[in-house]
Amino acid sequence: MTHNHDITLPLFVTLTGADKTDYIPAMQSLSQSYGGKIEWGILVSREHQGTSRFPVWTDIDVFRTSGLRLSAHICGALAQDIFDGRHIDFEVSGFRRIQINKLGEHARPAEIENAIAFGRKQGIRTILQCGNTFPEDTRADWLMDNSFGQGKPLDTIPSLQNTNAFCGISGGLSASSVQDILKQAKQKTHNRPYWIDAESALFASECDGVFNFRGAGVFAQFVDLYASETRYLKIYVATVKNV
Repeated sequence: MTHNHDITLPLFVTLTGADKTDYIPAMQSLSQSYGGKIEWGILVSREHQGTSRFPVWTDIDVFRTSGLRLSAHICGALAQDIFDGRHIDFEVSGFRRIQINKLGEHARPAEIENAIAFGRKQGIRTILQCGNTFPEDTRADWLMDNSFGQGKPLDTIPSLQNTNAFCGISGGLSASSVQDILKQAKQKTHNRPYWIDAESALFASECDGVFNFRGAGVFAQFVDLYASETRYLKIYVATVKNV
């Protein structure tokens, strides 16, 4: 095994969009195979539940009790309720972090305060999207995302030199682009831990729009073999497995 000294590896990778509990055995196998360096992002939405990438409420409950490292990614009207300071009925147990998403814009100062307050009240770390620069506020984790889940590529990573917050990188990450992002991270992160988040690239056309656990039974047994054939795993292997 060789080590690529031109890149700085993320602390972990968030892979977002599992929408069927049938995937859980393969997800557990992959997590175990790579030392727990995967956080699974579960998309949560009132209006989109049951559609691609958005599991139904009953399946969310099954994911919560799976023992996987999970983050809840709250979207749509449910997220706006949090940003507006309204109470929502959502069980956060089983999730390590909660990401409150806005579509097409970043949260305003008052919305940021409400989102952080919600996470603290629930005893869970809040993730918020940011653009252009990483905020200094350490009360939340910050995800650099001008794509808003739409797959728009990230051109450049801002420096982490002026913040002590835990920061993440997102935006159209794919097997072909992630190496360039990781090379940038070596200069921009200043040896600080960070994570990356991949979502839209997991649903590329060659995947038929389906989260890449279609062959879950074979996949769970032959993770490395599957990695050579599956774009989903190429993203992961290129980042957290030293090859």
